[in-house]
Amino acid sequence: YKNIVLDTRLQELQDHFERKEAQLSEVLHKAEIDPRYIQEITKQIQESIETKNTILKNLKYSLAHATKAYNDAIRVYEAKLVEFGIPAEELGFQPLDTKTSTMPAGLVAA
Repeated sequence: YKNIVLDTRLQELQDHFERKEAQLSEVLHKAEIDPRYIQEITKQIQESIETKNTILKNLKYSLAHATKAYNDAIRVYEAKLVEFGIPAEELGFQPLDTKTSTMPAGLVAA
């Protein structure tokens, strides 16, 4: 079911993009702007988007890494509390939802 919804949404976005691209082409044609200038602007925009996507990917990895470290610290802390006979529930720490594993730290896969 999710794939159908995602495919439908993707198709809608592609259609919307194509309409906007056609509108932009029409405006640029009517404005009689040099095509080389348009290509240069397009190249700069694409580079900017690629840079932002790289930053986003790095931030997602950093978030996954920090979340994993937090959850690992909670597990270690709770284990130590149990060793000393203190119920872990008394502190109320809740692990964060994450897609990372419970393997030792340093093995984060984003």
